[in-house]
Amino acid sequence: MVNHQGGYVAGLAAVLSDPRLELRLLAGPRPHSGRRVTGVIPAGGLPDLDAAGPGALAVITEEWDAKLTGYQVDVALRHAAAAPVSALVFPRPRSLATSAGHLAERAGLPVLACVTAIESAWQLVLRLDRTFRQPDAERSGQIRQAILAATDPAQDPEALVLRVADLLECGIELVPEDHDRSGVDDQDHDVEDDHGRLLAPVPGLRPMLLVADRTDAAIELVLPVLALALGRLLDDQVDRDRAPMRIRSQLILQLLLADRSQVADVAVEAEGTGLPIHQTHLGGWLKITDRSGAGRVAAQRRLWRLLERVEAELSRQGSAAWHATLLSGGIAVVCTRPAGDARLYRLARSALHRLVDRLSVDGLSITGGLGGAATGAEGLRRTVAEARMSAERAVQAGEIGALADTDRVGLRRVLADLSAAPLSGGLLADLLAPLDGLPGDRARIAVETLQAYLDAQGSPTRAAAALHLHPNAVAYRLRWINDTLGLDLTDPDQRFAVHLACRLRLARLGGQ
Repeated sequence: MVNHQGGYVAGLAAVLSDPRLELRLLAGPRPHSGRRVTGVIPAGGLPDLDAAGPGALAVITEEWDAKLTGYQVDVALRHAAAAPVSALVFPRPRSLATSAGHLAERAGLPVLACVTAIESAWQLVLRLDRTFRQPDAERSGQIRQAILAATDPAQDPEALVLRVADLLECGIELVPEDHDRSGVDDQDHDVEDDHGRLLAPVPGLRPMLLVADRTDAAIELVLPVLALALGRLLDDQVDRDRAPMRIRSQLILQLLLADRSQVADVAVEAEGTGLPIHQTHLGGWLKITDRSGAGRVAAQRRLWRLLERVEAELSRQGSAAWHATLLSGGIAVVCTRPAGDARLYRLARSALHRLVDRLSVDGLSITGGLGGAATGAEGLRRTVAEARMSAERAVQAGEIGALADTDRVGLRRVLADLSAAPLSGGLLADLLAPLDGLPGDRARIAVETLQAYLDAQGSPTRAAAALHLHPNAVAYRLRWINDTLGLDLTDPDQRFAVHLACRLRLARLGGQ
């Protein structure tokens, strides 16, 4: 966001007192002259509100306004209050639900709306800016032309930057976000650096940065508008480029979730989109540990952004077919090559290593899992299940941030097969289901005790040593566990089934 403190002389009350703006108060406190405005920004989504900064006057764009209904308005108000913006402006006449009115009142957030629908939120941004600061007539015309040019949907990104720079009579570059930012604090809004340049992050899937070679009131106003417009243009390009990959990724998700009776039909559909199901696959799993303390909505938004970053990283790996999809709070990654390709394991492991290293930032820890190579639809399901189990076991063992390989022989393969099979996995889960009604963490304690006891071949003493408990404590636990499950652990079949169920349950619970 552009910081205009010192440049804006009028308070927020000027917004409602100016008849040319045709704004009315929908909810929240009536603006007073002492409520200062530090900038005017267009808001095309929640990230724009999050990045607005204190004192901004946020104008909802027409596109976002058309999508905001019901609870989504409440969510937008919460984000605006958290910034906190000085006021939120809707570009069309609308009424607010009672819940939204209460939110605005409690947050002390004035919510305004245009009396009549406007042609462009960008024009309203310009008129509001003029209300607070009056530039000279010539510069005002340049601002208007630059904003109109920046919001032209037919523009090519590079041509758009050159056109706006020419109108503002300054140099503007579009550079990667990791471009040299010496002399700039780590911020997510527009800021002037030590060299007199104005930097504006471009929102979207490609981390880019707009750099103006100088700054003044007009450039400060237009640059965030240009950044938002560029973000949309670049995202549209990314969507077009990645559309086939995303369609195939959705089919992979269907394949992973399908019952075995449906696998063949989904595989045929996937082959029809160009996904070579018949080839050899190696599955990866990215387990996310979020320590940021973000709420559920914010965490889900971060997960989608993480998937977009994974897609961006994988799109640079041109030597294999790559696909990624969200599943159960993690990200499944599949690398596909023709059968017999000796490079498959090396390619997949190298790519997963990069993802784990580069994505573990900002309170997120990524733990990777790698399955074994497998062919066909069932093989794809199995290798992803193996990768997921490897990642979860690594987290359970405290190896957060590592990349774990699946044991290609033995019990892990059996458990991965069971995990991928809804019927078998469900039957085993049913054996331990009575434990889920226990309070607190007793279900997990019960499963860990049972597994230790069965691993120790029914010896409470050895189980106690593994659990760091007294044998009497293990014996006490086993009594209430047996009472809860109603099983006979002296029966070989029941003992074997419970042992498998415990292994499968603890693998799925890894890190939770």
